[in-house]
Amino acid sequence: MINNMKIYNYILSAIFAIAMIASCTPATPTVEDLVLEASKDAIEGDGIDQVAFTVYYGGEDVTAMARVYIATDNSELVNKSFSSTMPGEYEFYATYEPSADLAAISANISVTVRGGATLSADKLSITADGSDMVTFTVTQDGNDVTSESVLYIIPAEGEPIAQEGFTFSATEFGVYNFYALKGSVPTNQLQISAIHEDPQPENTNFKERAMVTEFTGTWCGYCSLVKAAMYQLEDSGWDDGVVIEAHDGDIMATAYVSSLINKYGANMMGYPHVTYNMDNQHSSSNYGSIATNQSYITKNTTEVITAYTCTAGISATFEQGSNENELSVFAGFKFTEPGEYRIAAWLLENGITATQANNYPNLVTTEEVSTHRNVLRDVSNSTEFTGDDVNMTEAGSYAKEWTFNVSKLYNKNPENALVAVFVARKESNGKYIVNNIIKCHFGDTVLFEYAE
Repeated sequence: MINNMKIYNYILSAIFAIAMIASCTPATPTVEDLVLEASKDAIEGDGIDQVAFTVYYGGEDVTAMARVYIATDNSELVNKSFSSTMPGEYEFYATYEPSADLAAISANISVTVRGGATLSADKLSITADGSDMVTFTVTQDGNDVTSESVLYIIPAEGEPIAQEGFTFSATEFGVYNFYALKGSVPTNQLQISAIHEDPQPENTNFKERAMVTEFTGTWCGYCSLVKAAMYQLEDSGWDDGVVIEAHDGDIMATAYVSSLINKYGANMMGYPHVTYNMDNQHSSSNYGSIATNQSYITKNTTEVITAYTCTAGISATFEQGSNENELSVFAGFKFTEPGEYRIAAWLLENGITATQANNYPNLVTTEEVSTHRNVLRDVSNSTEFTGDDVNMTEAGSYAKEWTFNVSKLYNKNPENALVAVFVARKESNGKYIVNNIIKCHFGDTVLFEYAE
């Protein structure tokens, strides 16, 4: 009986000890006890927009005493807020210690950092007639957010101007730049060209001309006969080429004529020398009579025009720029095929008087060839004479503005100025060959021209 009582006492003691131990061990907190909340489930990826976090324990706000971490690298957030410029999904968790021997961890929550917004347009060129219209769209992470955005036009001077709506039309030709803001997130910039009205928008059979470059100088007595042949061809209404006089060694010489000769002189051996379309294959010189020179000029012009298919039309306006010292060229281009192109404008001048050496007084008067025309004064790109790169991935339109300074003109008189605007295309031989060219006098507009 005594032994049984001892056993019974031992059992009661053990039960009591276990109960005492259990009563001294705190309950392990569960995930549900600690809750992490975000002020928003998505932010813009601009590094400015941010999300703030709040931590609750047992329904009580313990944010000030809790810690919040980025789950991927366990880095703690400063001030329990987060912003980023890296789009993606981010997970966060919180910890909290209600007492020295108790720690709680929340479940993970996600916050999306949106990617950059993109501005697009249904077309990149419009006719400057006030009715042709471009429509813009803003997307972000594949979603249309146009209604949440604001469109801005970027003027040549001053601050961007907010637009009403997301369409644009123009009555003045030019190049217009736009961007949009989706909240605080800026989009890419987009350039819209308002080009000259196309009299035959569906026509792709352009009037084609050749670039005819005459390397000459007033000191060259043999040049007078080629010069007279050119002038008489032009005066007769010949319209298959645009003639450019590149002078060397006289008062009309330009600083880069030597480079022009080296690159596109077509194996030039002496003066006069005429090249065609910068192809370095066709050239002519002086052949002793006006008629023979004209025959070679027209023959070479026809050959270069037929050698390559014309895939570009050109329109242009040449006028006073933003001040009296500036000349502005606006050109529109219409491409019928994709390809690698270059575009350029060359400033020319008429009416420069300088006595021309003349070895043929019986065939041409000195006076006739001493008032020079189509004289090259400046180029839009002196590093690459064939112009600025335009890579067309499909048929379409393009526009470009250039400016020249009046000081480049010998007589400083814009009324005697004109521009040659041309397109060069990279052909199968890897060379950029002039594809088409027009000339436009100061104060004039030349619309797209089509073959009859």
